[in-house]
Amino acid sequence: MIGDLLPQRLVMRAVESLREVADATRRLPEIERAVDARLETLMERLDHMTRAVEALVPLLERQGETTSALLAPLETNAANTERMQRELTVTREAIETVPPELAAIRKGMESVERSMGEIREVVEPLASATDRIGRLSDRLPGSSAD
Repeated sequence: MIGDLLPQRLVMRAVESLREVADATRRLPEIERAVDARLETLMERLDHMTRAVEALVPLLERQGETTSALLAPLETNAANTERMQRELTVTREAIETVPPELAAIRKGMESVERSMGEIREVVEPLASATDRIGRLSDRLPGSSAD
């Protein structure tokens, strides 16, 4: 009895499996259409993206040209800045030597001031005598005052 049921169960299972395969086979065209529709949508999106990227290429090329054009003056400015930094370094080094030179000039000026003071001490007392001699010479015959 159990032995009789076993093949019948297997047959029933096989029939059920065949029904499922038949159902799936009937649904294949519907599944195929759904897959085709999704593929079509994906292809349209891909085409749209391809056109968008193709439209961007010239813009990106122009952007690259613009960037290159903007970089050229910046590179020139960088070179000028480096040159100016070198010149400033030289100038700073030259200025650092000025204080000792100014000190030497100041000492020389002090010496000149002392000499001027000495000359003034000698000349000032002579000024009144020189004025008197000048007036006396104006009174002499043949002087330019006549």
